[in-house]
Formats: sequence, C-alpha cells, structure tokens
Amino acid sequence: MPQLVLIRTASPNDYLDIARLRALSLGLPEDSLQLRFKAEFERFRDADRWNLWTAWLNEILIGYGRTEVLTTDNNPYETTRSLPVGWYLRGIVVHPSVRRQGIARELTVTRLKWLSQRTSVVFCFLDAEEKASVPLYLSLGFTEVSRDWDFRDLRDDRGVLLQRTEPC
Repeated sequence: MPQLVLIRTASPNDYLDIARLRALSLGLPEDSLQLRFKAEFERFRDADRWNLWTAWLNEILIGYGRTEVLTTDNNPYETTRSLPVGWYLRGIVVHPSVRRQGIARELTVTRLKWLSQRTSVVFCFLDAEEKASVPLYLSLGFTEVSRDWDFRDLRDDRGVLLQRTEPC
C-alpha cells in the first residue's frame, strides 16, 4: 500500500469526491452521480445501519467501501432470491492508478474491524467474474455461500454470495 494513505469514515462533504471516483470506475461523466451520493448521505445518517470508509493519499480520494445492514424490511437490491439478513460489505472502489497496491485490502480490514463490534457474521455479494475482489475476500476468511444469485446492479447480473464468521 502506498505510504501516507489515510483511511477514515466518510463525511457528508466527501460526496463529490466519492461520486467522481465512482463515475471514473464506471466510465461515466464526472458529475453524473453527484446527486445520488448526496442523497445517500442524507438517507443514511444512521451509522448503526450504514457506514462509508474512504482512503486518501495526499488529500486525494483513492478508494472507498461501505458497510450496511440488510433487514427483511430494508433490502433495496433486486435479486432472484432473498439475501440473508445481516451486515454486508458493499461497494468497494479503488482508483485505477493505485489498484493492486493493498488499498482494497486495507479498506476491507478496516470495515471488518468496525463490524466486529456489531456482528460475528458478515456477508458480501460480488460480480462472480470479478478477478480481484473474489480472491481478496476469500483470502480474508470469507467462504462461498452460493453462485446462484442474480443482482441488478452487477455488470452481468451474476453474483456470488460470500460469508465470513471469523472474528477480525
């Protein structure tokens, strides 16, 4: 991981940087996601249900990842099957210029430590073809639950559900 990387909880003032990074990762115009991320910060002020972690290098956002709890009445993801209720690692994004340098791992370990104070079981769902993320999560103690998931927000709608039951 590059030296001097600061990992911290996101603040509402970070939404523009987060929107820019997400747009870059999707190949969208820079300002296309600003309203979405601003609305997410407004909607998820309750840190007991959601948190967003950011990675900064020289005051530039280089990555982020979030955690959120899904309940029977709070499942915004369109899937072919119901997701298990519980805490999830979601939405990790790392700037292309610093990928494969440990940023995603550090963001994930930070999120797992935060979650260890809230739960003993953590889930995540990923694109089944993701060449970097699936091995990362498996190396951190996650096990595959199923590949029989279709998620609307994944590139090819095919996902893998992972679960971790070890303490961090």
